[in-house]
Amino acid sequence: MRPEKAILVLDNSGSWRVKAGFAGDNEPSVIFPSIVGRRKDYGICLLGAQNLKDVYVGDEVTANMHRDLVLKHPTENALVRHWDDMEKVWQHALYNELKAEPEEHPLLMVDRVDHGRDSSREMATQIVFESFNVPSFYPVYAEVLSVLASGRTTGLDIHSGDAFTSFTPVYEGIALRHRPNQSQFGGLDMTAYLQKCLSWNGHEVDAEVAKDIKERLCYVPPDYSNEFSTGAAYKGQPYTLPDGRVITVADERIRPPQMLFEGMSASEEAHCSAVNMIYRCIEFIRADLAANVVLSGGSMRFPGIVDRMRSEMQDRADPKWGPVKVVRLDEGKYPAWTGGSLLASLSTFSQMAISAAEYNETGPSIVNRKCISAVME
Repeated sequence: MRPEKAILVLDNSGSWRVKAGFAGDNEPSVIFPSIVGRRKDYGICLLGAQNLKDVYVGDEVTANMHRDLVLKHPTENALVRHWDDMEKVWQHALYNELKAEPEEHPLLMVDRVDHGRDSSREMATQIVFESFNVPSFYPVYAEVLSVLASGRTTGLDIHSGDAFTSFTPVYEGIALRHRPNQSQFGGLDMTAYLQKCLSWNGHEVDAEVAKDIKERLCYVPPDYSNEFSTGAAYKGQPYTLPDGRVITVADERIRPPQMLFEGMSASEEAHCSAVNMIYRCIEFIRADLAANVVLSGGSMRFPGIVDRMRSEMQDRADPKWGPVKVVRLDEGKYPAWTGGSLLASLSTFSQMAISAAEYNETGPSIVNRKCISAVME
């Protein structure tokens, strides 16, 4: 049975979705789109419309699109840029989805490293204490959780989600902040490219179908060119469309994932960016980072990607580093949330978290002194 004052876990680290639940659980209780919709007559009370809401959040937006809403995502590349809207999303997650009273529950929040900016965490801290009156609060970076979830305290997290791909070194549980460390490329780009590839072969499909094909059939071969020269790329796999038609997916299976390794320039190739990030770190930790590369995010789940990433990185790595070793997080679909759930379940969590008394005494800046999980390197 869940404790009466169970710790809330809110994962705000994705580009498009929020995950929320309770510490100790294996999966989040709720997942919904991180989107806010406002009526165009927002703030105006119209005759006969007194029962209409001014603001809709998450799945409410989809259900009320007929109301001609103005839509906004609070985050850009998983970093908060519109705080009023972000507060609405958190409010919806805690009160409406989890049916929780935040003032009765400690809160752990998963976010992403905002490179070079401490003000983001201070703003989040201010909101949770002053708007939600939580008794205690602990923010933790998803990049750190990914490395910890792999059983390591040091490693290079390569995360590729829907909207971006990032490269974050973590040393002894602390994320090292560099800028820039991410590219504006992700799973949505691969899905769009797969749609084009299929259309070239006479198969017109929508984005949802293309996404399903990508997740079911795409893979990363050890050698992309060799896959074509040997004919392996042309060995098709059947896929049944929603209307019942069966199509054959052949070389389209390897083209979208190849985008990770063939950016528009070397700086956008995932393996090159990863090696370059290691070079940018202080010399004595480079070998440790190369030996502990962690792949996370939905766009790092393709079969074969671990071996290919290892091979490509090894070819460009400093020989002094020794062998490059790569692992992939396979523990369910929500490793960052699950890692946060485990962290919040530790007996030491109450000492780690910022208490309301500490916040009242020091203010938002307390988060940068007590919750040090990232530093400039």
